Amino acid sequence: MLYAFNPPPGWPTPPPGWQPPQGWRPDPAWPPAPHGWQFWVPVPPAQAVPQHPAPQQAAPRPDAPAPRRGGGGAIVAIVLVLVGLFVVLPVGFGAVVLVGALAGGGSGSTSPGFGTGEDDDATALAAALDEWDAVLEETAAFQRKHYFGYSHGSLESDLEWNTERVAGAGEDRFAAGTVESAVASMRSALDGARAEVAEWRSTFSAKGERRGNRTGTRAEEVVDRISGLRAKIVFDRKCKGKDVLACVLGRDPATIHVAERLRGLSDADLRARYGLDWKQLMLHEYAHVVQNRMGSRLLENEEFQRLYVEVKVPSAFTGDDASWPDEQSADCMTKVKDPSYWATYPGVTCTPERLAFAKRMWALDV
Repeated sequence: MLYAFNPPPGWPTPPPGWQPPQGWRPDPAWPPAPHGWQFWVPVPPAQAVPQHPAPQQAAPRPDAPAPRRGGGGAIVAIVLVLVGLFVVLPVGFGAVVLVGALAGGGSGSTSPGFGTGEDDDATALAAALDEWDAVLEETAAFQRKHYFGYSHGSLESDLEWNTERVAGAGEDRFAAGTVESAVASMRSALDGARAEVAEWRSTFSAKGERRGNRTGTRAEEVVDRISGLRAKIVFDRKCKGKDVLACVLGRDPATIHVAERLRGLSDADLRARYGLDWKQLMLHEYAHVVQNRMGSRLLENEEFQRLYVEVKVPSAFTGDDASWPDEQSADCMTKVKDPSYWATYPGVTCTPERLAFAKRMWALDV
């Protein structure tokens, strides 16, 4: 027995050869089918087109009724999704399923709402590309806000990889799925980057135990003010070198270590001995804390590389060669805040371009 699609009242008539593509749904504007409507009706043999091969059996949904057995042999269940219902069409063993109007794939003409699936594919792709544009804008905004920030290598590599995927997606029926997968991948990468930001915010936050001048020194008063309580100060002997006044160590990135011998000095005392006041000394050291907040991304920044790394270390520089980029950039960051600062390392020149970049470093939003 052969069967043909029987549109409910108020639905347009499908074109010859039409069959529901994967994911097809009737137009919401169409009236609902009457209760118990028979979507598939037998067709007299004279109207059948036997030369068309029968379509492959649709894979049953997990909640679809199981095939029934009856007298005479196996029963095949054809499951079609129409108006939100599963329509099970029992067909006798060995019967040709569907007439030519549903088996041949169509003559190319369409009626409103009865597309071949190409329109649905195009609509899905357009929606996926809109989502892709949105996630690109979201990613760009994140990168602008956290210009240096953290180790966003994963975010950048995911962006590059997924951009290539979207560019090569094409326009076939699988393109929308490729773009949707790229969108999901980027959203996951953004979530990871935001988690990294949250971790660094915790490390460099204004913690309660730092409130108040615990040491009662001018040095801590200055550090609290210029850092917004994001850095703490300790007086100890952890800085290497007898002439080193203060330092920031990588294993404790938000702590400024100050030589114990400086504990009780006022601005006047410090200036008389070393030619600079506490504000200038702490600005330079807090600049190192800010550099630590930027993490490896600072060293990977092309502009930083050109301005501070790819610069020959002068013979007069007394520090470790590896610290040259950090020390000269910290000097320029200090001059941005206090133009009268003069105690730069030997060989450091803060050009207008370097000062402009140093100003951007201070403006880092964690």
